Amino acid sequence: MHCLRNSKQTTLLLVILFLWANTVFAFEPNKSIPTVSLRNADQKLIRLNEKIGKPMVLMAFNLACVYCDPEIKLLMEEKKNLGEDLQVFLINADVISKKEKVLDKLKKLECDLPILFDKNQDYTEGVAFPYTIIIDSKGIVKEVLTGFSETTKAKILKTIKEIK
Repeated sequence: MHCLRNSKQTTLLLVILFLWANTVFAFEPNKSIPTVSLRNADQKLIRLNEKIGKPMVLMAFNLACVYCDPEIKLLMEEKKNLGEDLQVFLINADVISKKEKVLDKLKKLECDLPILFDKNQDYTEGVAFPYTIIIDSKGIVKEVLTGFSETTKAKILKTIKEIK
């Protein structure tokens, strides 16, 4: 009986830990950005929480995403229009062994946006791509979007306009 009770307690503890782990890095509208640390192509650690102070767009993608290229182009255009008033970071969710393919893809798109790698999928596991988070200058998540359509495009542009 004692082992059974410990087994139930262990199972309950594992379920709680699983649920906690899956919400620790959740981006939720009207909440502060969670602690996010990722490496760039040069393996330099970038702490996005230290970038608070200017509006920020995070756009996660993978190589298989067919809707990501148009959104990357949209974000490149917005960054070009707003310059230093907007921070944009691309976050790649492919395994790190595909890093060169990711960099080649961005080069073909003539993309000069900073790229970060979520090699362990700490922030992107289980999400649909593109996965876009728009954060105001105070570090508050204003919008979380998945997929790319005319509707999401309009929301991205509207939200960026509101936070700039």
